[in-house]
Amino acid sequence: MTRAAIVLFVMGATLGVALDAWHVASGTTRYAVTWMFGIAWWTVPLFACAGVAVGLVPVALERALGKSVRPASRERVALSVALFVVAYLVTGLLRGGLCAAALAVLALAIYFAGDRPPPGLALTHAIGAAVGGALVEITLVHFGLFFHTDDRFFGVAPWLPLLYVCGSLALTALARSLVSPSGAAASSAR
Repeated sequence: MTRAAIVLFVMGATLGVALDAWHVASGTTRYAVTWMFGIAWWTVPLFACAGVAVGLVPVALERALGKSVRPASRERVALSVALFVVAYLVTGLLRGGLCAAALAVLALAIYFAGDRPPPGLALTHAIGAAVGGALVEITLVHFGLFFHTDDRFFGVAPWLPLLYVCGSLALTALARSLVSPSGAAASSAR
């Protein structure tokens, strides 16, 4: 679990922050006080912790409950993470319903590209990430630290929960592969 936590922490602090800078550059979001590349200094620890929370916490809960999902191959995990990056990029290019539709399609693609956990398990994790992530961003907006250009959903973009769904599907697949790096068959919850 330690290796997975480190990888997800570093990935959040680097790739996550870079994708957040894309949101700023595309005019999707903005910060009240910026540090570099239009983002705030606190995005680095926030995104680092988000990587662990969205990816590893669900896998740790699965293990604590005695559930396991066969990890996908490295290639499939890489594809699911790449599709999540595409989802993030899409949110800087598309708006409204078109953006939400594209994210829904990408969420399905990430699910099928990754380790395909049982649908109930995937939905539980995805809903947790969608609600938790949106609440964090709504709180940041409430305190005037951060702003969405499309702020129709409690101060954030309506498509935001779907982006967290995409992140959940990709990062839990990555976490599972890191916790079970051999890719050996775990007792499957499928």
